Amino acid sequence: PEALKIKRVMERDNVIESEVRNRMKNQLDEEEKIKRSDYVIINDDKQLLIPQILEVHAAIMGNSSLF
Repeated sequence: PEALKIKRVMERDNVIESEVRNRMKNQLDEEEKIKRSDYVIINDDKQLLIPQILEVHAAIMGNSSLF
């Protein structure tokens, strides 16, 4: 979610929201990033992170049933 991304960047870089939004305007939107990606890991408190990481790792190593 956009609000979570903004919050994380503000905390990490010690910047205000308008600065984060300016940076985001110069980046690809989420949909385009996903379209161009070979793998996507969703880090949103709704999906477990470790299983996604293990699945991507398995895919890269050639042991995956999903990729």
